[in-house]
Amino acid sequence: MDDPIVASLCDASLRSSDVCLINGPHWINDAVIAYAFELLLPLEKNPSSTILMTPAVAHLLVNLDQESALGLSTSMSLDKADTVFIPVNDSTDLDSPGGSHWSLLVYSRAANAFFYYDSLNKYNISAAKRVYQRFAKLAQKHKGDANPYFQEMDVQAQINGYDCGMYVIAMTQLLLSRVSATEACVSGKPGDQSLWRMRTCLTPETVAKARMRLHEKVAENARMRGFLL
Repeated sequence: MDDPIVASLCDASLRSSDVCLINGPHWINDAVIAYAFELLLPLEKNPSSTILMTPAVAHLLVNLDQESALGLSTSMSLDKADTVFIPVNDSTDLDSPGGSHWSLLVYSRAANAFFYYDSLNKYNISAAKRVYQRFAKLAQKHKGDANPYFQEMDVQAQINGYDCGMYVIAMTQLLLSRVSATEACVSGKPGDQSLWRMRTCLTPETVAKARMRLHEKVAENARMRGFLL
């Protein structure tokens, strides 16, 4: 069956089947999250200090041997980044970041912490701690630096079985806007705990609206390529 690429942005592209997932109600895949992260990058005023990691790269870094992972992370300047957004998946397949649930891990160098956000309570906690253990070493600037700590953050739970990926996108957008505001000295400091709180900030309704806005952005890109969605 023909499944053309209907939208593309920088290194991310979406096929017709990917767009159908955004239309909902469906679980979204790594391609959709990667595309959404490309859309969010312009929100960051200092892009060299912030990394929005694609699911494929995050999955690769966790599963590579330590030497190869270190080489890849160095090429990405992971050890120089102040903030890193990492989508976490429960997949154990080394060849695919698929799985059944998405959550978000955010590294803050200022707070020396990895903040864990999961819209299904602690569903991905084992996978997230595995990611944390690998990235805690990769993100260190110098040997002997204090290990960052792992902190679970409260998130209002999703009310269905398919919105976890949209929660990751919506949480990333909200936190990225806060990080950008602190970098611009508009509000707060990067190490403030209040910067990373999420409990009452996202509701199922706001996540549903985020899904609609994402589809509108993709449809706009697709029209430029001659596709009507």
